[in-house]
Amino acid sequence: MKNFQEFLTKNSFYITTAVSICVFIYLLTQWYELSVMHRLVCFIFLAITAHEWEEKLFGFEELNAGNLGVSTEQIQKGVGYIALFFLTLYIGLIPLLLPHIIWLTASCMMLGLIELIAHIAAIRMNKTGRFYTPGMITAFTALPLISIYGFYYLLSHDLMAPIYWLFAFLNLFIPLICAQVISVKSMGVKYGDFIKNVRGSMKK
Repeated sequence: MKNFQEFLTKNSFYITTAVSICVFIYLLTQWYELSVMHRLVCFIFLAITAHEWEEKLFGFEELNAGNLGVSTEQIQKGVGYIALFFLTLYIGLIPLLLPHIIWLTASCMMLGLIELIAHIAAIRMNKTGRFYTPGMITAFTALPLISIYGFYYLLSHDLMAPIYWLFAFLNLFIPLICAQVISVKSMGVKYGDFIKNVRGSMKK
């Protein structure tokens, strides 16, 4: 089990990239068979992969360690990468596997906006004094733009009954919060302290 955890921690980005390549091929070959919303799901998955690489290449790990008051070693030993890996696969691929359940696509669109909010918090928590935070470019461009268009399409075509928005919200936020709690605690940080830090930063 430990070896499997270490393997995923070291290689989750590469596995996500490999899956992303498959999603891209699927998007190209099935373009005319896919609905607009499922094309957008593919685009969100590709954007999330690009976002993760932007974070990896430009030091999000070090920034996150500074914001949380932990070492990069603690982050590397945590399960944050694994939690993010499974959350990305779940939110990004399930809508493609179950295309008849339209509210699953709304969960995926919500994820794009969550990344925007998360990076606004990261900017406010940033103690280095730099404006740019790793992942900010994709979080402020591709992800929210795809999400906003997705919401526009869902609403303008009346594809979602009101109760479906609740389903979509819970489908994203229950696994997201669980992943966040597990990730934060695995680094030796109390989740309550983490939330207080985030709230304090957002009030600045």
